[in-house]
Amino acid sequence: MGKCYSFIGDSIVETYNVDFESKKISMLCVHWCGQDNSERKETTVVFDNALTHLFVGINNKGNVLFDIDETTLDNLYSLFGDIFDKYHFDFSSKDKLDQIIKSNNSKIYLINSSYGLYGVVISESISFV
Repeated sequence: MGKCYSFIGDSIVETYNVDFESKKISMLCVHWCGQDNSERKETTVVFDNALTHLFVGINNKGNVLFDIDETTLDNLYSLFGDIFDKYHFDFSSKDKLDQIIKSNNSKIYLINSSYGLYGVVISESISFV
């Protein structure tokens, strides 16, 4: 396993945008803080040079993140392999995906939630703005 970005935990995913042209995925995450939880703090999670993504469990009443982890191909396939195999995404097998990830210098980011949206993004990098 790789890095864990747990500081994003308890943030609500307010919106996300997939820009296919620039291969960028952005998630606007909001965290309420202060003594009376009235202070709105925004963080945008940006995945650059995204190869593919899969978001499931999206809930219109709120999507609360737990954390984002770098993960392994084996872990990805244990969680989502049946979906990748069924819908063929942009690759034909686990081995082909491994080659694509390595040749694009990409990483696998697992998005874990306490409630609602969870999934995976395969991209070259992640940043927080």
